[in-house]
Amino acid sequence: MKKEYRQLKRLIEKANNILILTHKSPDFDAFASSLILKNFLNTNYPKKTVSFKARNSPTQNIPFMHEIQIASKIDESGEDLIILTDSSGWNMCVTDQDTIHLTTKAPLAVVDHHDTIESQADVTINNNMSSATEQVLDFCTRLQKKSPY
Repeated sequence: MKKEYRQLKRLIEKANNILILTHKSPDFDAFASSLILKNFLNTNYPKKTVSFKARNSPTQNIPFMHEIQIASKIDESGEDLIILTDSSGWNMCVTDQDTIHLTTKAPLAVVDHHDTIESQADVTINNNMSSATEQVLDFCTRLQKKSPY
């Protein structure tokens, strides 16, 4: 298993309250990668609280879309791990109204496929795959093979 995958796995195992965020004005890749990751974490770590917040819903029905928490403002709320999908960092995910990036003490993980790197992240998973969804699926598949859950 890749070093970054092991690092994120350790962060997930330590966390009890995990927040998944994606970029502003999410596209289908942002929604799909976030929802797949949320479903994987809920299935494999059932004792953890996992939430996915976005500013709007997808324009088309997709599986598990009822699990998206629509939020007009994203503030810190006791998370002990934040995972950004399909985005390289806070600047893509927060607005002037949000305070989470200023107040959180939680580790930050990035799972992305773009050629940008967030220097603030504790771990970045980016193998330059075709989409964030493909990157999340690769991580989940490899983790599942090693997971005792």
